[in-house]
Amino acid sequence: MKIIKNIRHTGIVVKDLDKSLQFFVDLLGFKVLKKVDETGKFIDKILNLKNAELVTAKLKAPDGNVLEILKFQNYSSKYKYPKKIYSMGYTHMSFTVRDITHTYKILKKKKYKLFSKPEVSPDKKVKVMFCRGPENIYLEFVEILKK
Repeated sequence: MKIIKNIRHTGIVVKDLDKSLQFFVDLLGFKVLKKVDETGKFIDKILNLKNAELVTAKLKAPDGNVLEILKFQNYSSKYKYPKKIYSMGYTHMSFTVRDITHTYKILKKKKYKLFSKPEVSPDKKVKVMFCRGPENIYLEFVEILKK
């Protein structure tokens, strides 16, 4: 018997919720499904914390995938994630875009750290680029090339 039915969402903890929402909603085109202040026994219990106060924003991509941005109001971390693109564990999120050159120009104009200009893959099926988004999150953008 298979345990998993589907991926429900991906969660990212951020320091600056507004800046992250500007990036994912205003720039990339996610839609806000809901934004909620969460506190209480249920949150404390499932996260194994005491008196947790957080804001969660569930964002929906055009294909229906959901991203959850979390801002803890009374807990913080000095850890900046990820340190290197080759670090163990989670490294990046990948998005398919219609026009990677346009995406590159927008991210450059907004002064996000770009690793390179878009590059065609060796099999010539896609163009790919990486950048650092808000909170130094590694992001990959891919354009599928027409045959």
